[in-house]
Amino acid sequence: MNKYSLGIYVFLFLFIQSCIPESTQNSEAETRNPYYDLDAYFKNEIERLNDSDKEIVKSIDLDGEMEEAKLPIEDFNTELQTFRESHINRVSWWGKYVGDTSYYNNNNIKKIQYKTLDEDLKTKTIRISFNQEGGLDSLFILNSTSSPSINTLQELIYIPDNKYQIYSTEKVLLSKERIITVTGKFSD
Repeated sequence: MNKYSLGIYVFLFLFIQSCIPESTQNSEAETRNPYYDLDAYFKNEIERLNDSDKEIVKSIDLDGEMEEAKLPIEDFNTELQTFRESHINRVSWWGKYVGDTSYYNNNNIKKIQYKTLDEDLKTKTIRISFNQEGGLDSLFILNSTSSPSINTLQELIYIPDNKYQIYSTEKVLLSKERIITVTGKFSD
């Protein structure tokens, strides 16, 4: 084979390769999540709740002043956004959390707990409990940030078809600490 023939084969190979559409498959890094996928869970949960026409009894406690109302919710995405934003499956965070899992006798997952190894990350702890059939029973998330001018703490609780709660404290330098608790209880 001479240089001319080799050049034609290389050209044809490259030309044919360029005509093949890019694979629609995700790379391994895009498809494999090392941690429980809270974002996907809440996307599904939000879709289910939006389709259910559920009402909630929502209470807001701001520094001891409480208000409560029964409300129809048209968009649970807004209600549960804080939970979705607490997911830890960002590629740059892989390996920055340590997990512990326990199982039922039927090998279904009973509990998962993640704790951060990097104190600079906002989400410090996630605890997920499952029922014996594998459905999510309850979720607890601890978020916290700290800087010289502000300290924040969030405790998030989600119990499907029962309630969600967001407890927040915020301390800004030279200001009084603010405590806010938002609770949404699902009505039948």
